[in-house]
Amino acid sequence: MDDTKLFAKYIIIGKNKLPQRREKLLTWAENNRVLYTLGQDPSMKSIRFQGREWIKKLGSTLAEIKITLGAKEYLVTRTYKYIDYVTFDVDLFVGNQHFNRVVDKFEARGFSIESHDNSLGGRLPGMQVNIKKAGLLTIDLHQDFTWQKRQFLEPKSVMRNPKERKIAGISVLTPSPEVELLLCIADIAHERFSITLLDLIWLKGLSKEIRDWNFVFNQAKKYKWLNIFRKISAIINQLALDIYGQTIIQDVSPRSGRYQLPYFLSLPTCWMIYINTLLGYSHFPVVSFLYMHYNQFKYLIKNQMPYYSPWFKL
Repeated sequence: MDDTKLFAKYIIIGKNKLPQRREKLLTWAENNRVLYTLGQDPSMKSIRFQGREWIKKLGSTLAEIKITLGAKEYLVTRTYKYIDYVTFDVDLFVGNQHFNRVVDKFEARGFSIESHDNSLGGRLPGMQVNIKKAGLLTIDLHQDFTWQKRQFLEPKSVMRNPKERKIAGISVLTPSPEVELLLCIADIAHERFSITLLDLIWLKGLSKEIRDWNFVFNQAKKYKWLNIFRKISAIINQLALDIYGQTIIQDVSPRSGRYQLPYFLSLPTCWMIYINTLLGYSHFPVVSFLYMHYNQFKYLIKNQMPYYSPWFKL
């Protein structure tokens, strides 16, 4: 696994001596979205200093959301991940019956509203808008999650059994761990096509809290991606077995093989995912398909992760 295991252990345990090859470690940590964690080392204070500004902006964004919306009107999704990390946006979910009213509330508070229908990852029209205001993170407002112009779980189930979390010092309601796990794996398999250490940390935390694995598998089956869910879960379990010494996803055997992080799905696996969408939903998302190839080759050539921009400056 190259340096993956050494670097991952340092991030997760945090008590070992800082690995050498620091320049490589910085790049690896940034690509795996755990760079902020390196700031715990006294020699990495500049990371902590710059990262803290982003964490403050996250807290300010969540505080503004709480002022704008009612406590039970929304959930903060895909944002709580068990460790502090730098993010550039906040995902909110609201039921479709409240969606337009919520948009109006943000507009009344001086936010600008932008359509997300033309996302290259593929969204069903009207399912997401981007909400922006100077000094805050972008708010991605969802009434469904529809990569490759298809659904992955029942939208009403997102509000099922919410859980209170504290993010950047702000208490918010989030979806159940079952829903968060489904959204994470659906995103990995149908838009990002990559797995980072932050994903593994997040998934491991969620798996410990899940009480209804039947719900997880039944939703994937209902929305015609159970075979993909199992395939990606097998890869996740192998990575977790190597790094944590245990698997994460219940009732899925780990896939054998050598891995490094970030892990990019092979092109044949990606092609199979698109074929699964074609067979299940009778359409082929051409733009998303081409964009997937662009992101894969960009990482190979520039070592730049898709959907993510570096935030740390020396």
